[in-house]
Amino acid sequence: MVGGYASLFTFIYLAVHTIPNWKTEVSDVVVNRGGSWLGILIVYPLVTISSLLHSLNYYVLMSRINNVAVGIMQSLRAVLVFVMSHYLFCSVSSTQCFNEWKFVSAIVVIGFVTMFSFSSNDEDKINKNKGKESNASVDLTLPANRPSGPAQRANSRLSLSIPS
Repeated sequence: MVGGYASLFTFIYLAVHTIPNWKTEVSDVVVNRGGSWLGILIVYPLVTISSLLHSLNYYVLMSRINNVAVGIMQSLRAVLVFVMSHYLFCSVSSTQCFNEWKFVSAIVVIGFVTMFSFSSNDEDKINKNKGKESNASVDLTLPANRPSGPAQRANSRLSLSIPS
């Protein structure tokens, strides 16, 4: 649904702003920067397909592991993008250079990811010990054919059994 809204807003922006100003917003910029229309026509569909595959992969990942783990991976990916954009594009644009603010944000992200991973390890140990002391068990039986999407998983049978 999020992708649908983003596509709708992009289409509205293109229809209201970009297409009426095509010459100044697109054509002149391509000519002034020495761009190639053939290159644009080749690369644009590749970027579109790459974005589609990335989005599909993201939603499949969300359906298979928890949201927090996906959020952590997204945060670490952001740090990697900061660093790689510095090495690949700093000579092209100064906005891509790794500066003190990007360094601070990278440290914050790495710090909180590290804190989260340590705290989740501690919580796992506590939960394991609690389970042993109270003799409680959780039965998470799923059908033989595992549901593939969030809606199907919501209808799956998850039962909690606590022996007395």
